[in-house]
Amino acid sequence: MNIVPVYPLEVDGYWEHLAEGMERACKKARCNRTAPELWQACRLGHYWLHVAKTDDGTVTGGIVMHVFETPWGRTVDIIAICGRDLKSWVRDLHEYPWLKTMKIQRAEAVGRPGLGRLIKPFLPIRVVRHVYEMELPNAG
Repeated sequence: MNIVPVYPLEVDGYWEHLAEGMERACKKARCNRTAPELWQACRLGHYWLHVAKTDDGTVTGGIVMHVFETPWGRTVDIIAICGRDLKSWVRDLHEYPWLKTMKIQRAEAVGRPGLGRLIKPFLPIRVVRHVYEMELPNAG
């Protein structure tokens, strides 16, 4: 399995393979962005799209990341992740050469508990904050 960065002008060619999965990922994780917003952000170069491909070039998944500076070092925020057989390529993310090239020191991901279970076998992780959601009465 190969993980490769997708440059902004190439996003449209890959997004068709990922659109449904990204929409599901955004809804399940209650992401504050929609899949079309992620698509546009990747097309504009605000976020990075990376795809997992088999040796024959079949796209099996994708991940949207945002790179930013923090007092703790250059950080990548994993915005959304989708695909088939995630375990087979998520394990390779920590050795992904692009992260070294970009001088990434930390990764953050906000998601459901399943995301932690997916990553934990391959990388030491810790919970640094919790997100609380409350239903509010309609102020109508």
